[in-house]
Amino acid sequence: MTMSGQLPLPVGLRDGNTLENFLADGNPEALAAVEALLDGRESFIYLWGAPGSGRSHLLEAVADAAARRGAPVLWMPLAAGCRPPLEALDGVGDAVSVVCLDDVDMIAGDARWEEAIFHLFNQLRARGACLAVSAAVPPAQLPIRLADLRSRLGSGLAIGLRTPDDDERLAILTFRAARRGLELPGDAGRYLLARASRRLDDLVALLARLDREALVHQRRLTLPFVRQVLAADNPPAWSRGER
Repeated sequence: MTMSGQLPLPVGLRDGNTLENFLADGNPEALAAVEALLDGRESFIYLWGAPGSGRSHLLEAVADAAARRGAPVLWMPLAAGCRPPLEALDGVGDAVSVVCLDDVDMIAGDARWEEAIFHLFNQLRARGACLAVSAAVPPAQLPIRLADLRSRLGSGLAIGLRTPDDDERLAILTFRAARRGLELPGDAGRYLLARASRRLDDLVALLARLDREALVHQRRLTLPFVRQVLAADNPPAWSRGER
């Protein structure tokens, strides 16, 4: 298989999706479940929640933390458009210590994928290896057709994550900015929330871009600077030649 600690797939974890960067104020149970898995007190956890709840962040954080500890890790996205070929699971159940499957609900109805994950689950359990999955719905609502897989996915520690409100999004942005060594003033943060996507992934990606722009121009993240960067993304109609 692969060397210890390496991710055996040519897919990258998103920069910054680590345990240290997860603000758990609204979802302490989810963070506790992840820590229990990494410490060996749990062998299977199921994280569910709406997009933007932080479930994918935590799943990537599991992979990152396990790899840093030297464990053979597999992190695999299962959403359409980024799902690898089914053959990527070959041999995983016999060699990998920590497997993370993001958006497991996305393979519902695909008989080949359902059967493959069912066998993977059994192989990992037999070896005492760990599995973490994420989905948009709780186990009882999974539209999985294979009854045995549906039963397996309902057998672990299931934790629902609450989607943050705007105050919590602002707190997360401020926290993530501070982790980058930046100060995000409240007015600049609220401007971001009002003008940009409210999805946390998008907001964090925008924060990363602001960090780069601030470094290039030697600027602080003031409201005028944030306005300037966003305006460059959305020029007025006349400047685009629209009439």
